[in-house]
Amino acid sequence: RVIFDTVVPSRSVSRRPRLDGRIVGGYVIDITDAPYMVSLRKQGHACGGSIIKIFLCLSGVHRTAVRIRAGSTTHAKNGTLCHVARIILHPSYSPFTFDYDYSLMELETSLTFNNATQPIGLPKQDQQFPDGTPCMISGWGRTQNSDESNGRLRAAVIPTVNQMMCSLAYIANGGVTDRMVCAGFLHGGTSPCDGDSGGNVVSWGYGCAYPLFPVVFSRVAAVRSWIDSNTGI
Repeated sequence: RVIFDTVVPSRSVSRRPRLDGRIVGGYVIDITDAPYMVSLRKQGHACGGSIIKIFLCLSGVHRTAVRIRAGSTTHAKNGTLCHVARIILHPSYSPFTFDYDYSLMELETSLTFNNATQPIGLPKQDQQFPDGTPCMISGWGRTQNSDESNGRLRAAVIPTVNQMMCSLAYIANGGVTDRMVCAGFLHGGTSPCDGDSGGNVVSWGYGCAYPLFPVVFSRVAAVRSWIDSNTGI
C-alpha cells in the first residue's frame, strides 16, 4: 500500500484550503483490511492516523490527539484505547503552505499486534510512484450521503495524479511542493475529507471530490530519513 502523505506564500496567494468533512464514494471495510488505521481522539473522533511501530503512529501536524483507538472497525468503541505520551512535529512544518505536514505520536503503552492491529509499510527515502498508481485511502470521515453512518471504517481506491497537473490546479494556492503527492479522479467522485485526514497523511485540498482538484497528501517518502531518525525503524 502507498501512503501519502519552507516556503511562505506571498500575500497574493490564497491560503491553502483544508478539507470540509465528508468521504465521497468508497465502501465499508473491516479493520483487518487496514489494520494500521487508528482513530485519533480528543473529545471524540477527530481524524485518522497510521501505526508505524508498536508504540508509534504517524499523522499530519494539523491532526494530533490526546488518545488513539486501534484495532476497531468503529471509531467509538472496541479495540484498544491508548493515551499519547509525546508528539513530535516536523521542524520545517509551515502552517501557511502545509509543507512538511508530518507528526509522530508516541504512545504511553505499546500496542499488541494481531490481525486487527498492524504497522503499515513505509516507502523508502525518495521512492517514486508512477502517475496512475492505485492507492487505497481509508478513514471515518463523514460521507456525502447524510443517511450513511461514518461510525464504520470506509475505503476507496484512487490513482496518483501527475505532479505538474496538480500543481497547476492549485496555482492560486501556491501549487504543491516535493513533500506533497496528489491523488484522485479528475472527474471527481471519490475522495477523502476532513474526518479522514491523517490516516493516509491526507493534508489539504479544495472541497471533496471536486472535478479537476485532486486531494493533496503528504509524501512520506520525502521524509523517511526524518522518521527513521526519530523512531529507529
